[in-house]
Amino acid sequence: TYIGTIENFMKTFNYLKKYLTVLQALKTHTSSEHPLSYNELMVCIPEEERIDRRSFYKIIKELIDLSFPIKVKQEGRRFTYFYQHFLSTAQLWIVVQTILDNPSFSIDEKKAFLEQLKKEVSFETINFILPNDSSIEKHFGSGNVLSTITLLLEAIKQKKKVQFQYFDYTIKKEKNYRKKRYELSPYALLTNNQKYYCVFYSDEHQSFANYRIDKIDHLIIIETPATVVPFDQTRWKNQSFFMYAGKYQTITVSFHEKIMSQMIEQFDQQMIVSKYENQHYQASIKTAISPAILFWLLQFQNEIKILSPSFLQEEIRKIANDLLSQYSISNQDE
Repeated sequence: TYIGTIENFMKTFNYLKKYLTVLQALKTHTSSEHPLSYNELMVCIPEEERIDRRSFYKIIKELIDLSFPIKVKQEGRRFTYFYQHFLSTAQLWIVVQTILDNPSFSIDEKKAFLEQLKKEVSFETINFILPNDSSIEKHFGSGNVLSTITLLLEAIKQKKKVQFQYFDYTIKKEKNYRKKRYELSPYALLTNNQKYYCVFYSDEHQSFANYRIDKIDHLIIIETPATVVPFDQTRWKNQSFFMYAGKYQTITVSFHEKIMSQMIEQFDQQMIVSKYENQHYQASIKTAISPAILFWLLQFQNEIKILSPSFLQEEIRKIANDLLSQYSISNQDE
């Protein structure tokens, strides 16, 4: 009886091993764009693990019956097989480029993303789509965006407050931590211009504000319940972020050093600083020219000056003259 039990166990084990061999070969070496025949699949499997044709067909049928994403294609008398991956090649390319182009993620986070994706695609797709390490560009950020997002989502779910430190960037892209440690209520995560933000509510200011997630550090969830106030996420996002539209051009500005953090926050890699003199930086910014960008610049009043192009200077003068006319003494109500 004992020997019979061992024999049955080994027979079941060997059969399951064949299942896993076929499933792994399909998942690793095939895709909807790259199906393989029985003979082509056997070449991908070590010789000592190869499966006879009859067992292969049986395993394919049983895998499909068990709802594994295995597909069979027939062209005349030729049958090919492939694993229907979660992402198509085109979808995978979009995901990979989004990860690579996002300045919020550190190099290690990007590599971890790509390693995870490798588990879901075939070798053929990996070699075609996924980049090598040298093509992953350096970024500036806290380096823990994914773990911060995980904690923020959990805090929002549990309706708990969080504590964290927040930093700004210096002209050399070095971290400059603010002195206070924040204790706020997280409400929602948003994206804008390839950056991730968390909307927090402040009891102190009794208002909402956006914080860049890649500039949040040392975040913890605390037991204090989050403050509950009405919040319309769609309306808040529309109010919070400019929707730039128009032709991109390069503008040159001079601005006071004390608004450097806001300039980096707004323009980041679109801004190139060329010189510094008398507490003022001069920079070239590639941006869309629109009413939104004009009014964003005007909020800093005499702390920023547009040097070029001339038509933009003229537009600012026109806005200033219209405001002077609107609020001149002669136009005031008696």
